[in-house]
Amino acid sequence: MSFFDTTPLGRITNRFSKDVDTMDNALTDAFRMFFMTMAQIIAVFILIIAYYYYFAAALGPLFVMFLFAASYYRSSAREIKRHEAVLRSSVFSRFSEAVSGVATIRAYGLQDQFSRSVRDAIDNMNSAYYLTFSNQRWLSVRLDAIGTLLVFVTGILVVTASFSVSPSSGGLVLSYILSVVQMIQFTVRQLAEVENNMNSTERIYYYGNNLDEEAPLHTVEVRPSWPEKGEIVFDNVQMRYREGLPLVLKGLNMHVQAGERIGVVGRTGAGKSTIMSTLFRLVELSGGSITVDGLDIAKIGLKDLRSRLSIIPQDPTLFKGTVRSNLDP
Repeated sequence: MSFFDTTPLGRITNRFSKDVDTMDNALTDAFRMFFMTMAQIIAVFILIIAYYYYFAAALGPLFVMFLFAASYYRSSAREIKRHEAVLRSSVFSRFSEAVSGVATIRAYGLQDQFSRSVRDAIDNMNSAYYLTFSNQRWLSVRLDAIGTLLVFVTGILVVTASFSVSPSSGGLVLSYILSVVQMIQFTVRQLAEVENNMNSTERIYYYGNNLDEEAPLHTVEVRPSWPEKGEIVFDNVQMRYREGLPLVLKGLNMHVQAGERIGVVGRTGAGKSTIMSTLFRLVELSGGSITVDGLDIAKIGLKDLRSRLSIIPQDPTLFKGTVRSNLDP
């Protein structure tokens, strides 16, 4: 439960919508296009070197310039992509809040305020797109310069070797080297796209492997008739919602006899709902124990525990069935 308390709904929505779509579709397409274009570039270079051996010497300095521009672009594009993912989560969060609370927003006449809030979030996300396009223009200018040098070197080689290489072969080489300029730009962009899309894979992997999970659904065998009487004992119960936060329940001791009906009265924030949260193990105890008919609920599985207890929730949107069916299932 602490995960849902600290994680905005928009961030979760972003993970299971945009990030999943990116990993399933955009990432695989970027991989395919990168390797296909790289193979075409290598084939063109092999063709040129087969006719003009000195072209291999010119590839060294140009390759260093290419690596510099590509590495600079990739590092900046990666950070811009992360920034854009954060801003997109903000858009999802504000939109979800507006949709879920539309009745309250209309009741208080705050439509303009929430519309402005959503528009501001969209504008902030679009600013990341603008940075992406600006970064691509920066790369295009530099790769065009490198490509121009490639064409210039190839043209010099074709002219100087005009007596040893047929004009048809020289024309073939020149036609291919002109297409390589666009291929180089596309290859770098696809490489950066692969690296950027791996951010989505990283975020989904984190959700799948590094989040704290609830206790197991089943642990020890629970007798089918439990709980027979409904006797509940809170023994020095201590509970905090997350590590680092103060205790909400501080040494609570309570004994509810079988068949007894009690009411817990207190101001907002006194811990009334917290008592029910501990009984259903929505949040694990920091200390103490709770027993129901002599069985410590911390030692049984969550499904065994929650399927044997009933609750009428505060939020009516979570209320399933009639009041009678929830009171006496």
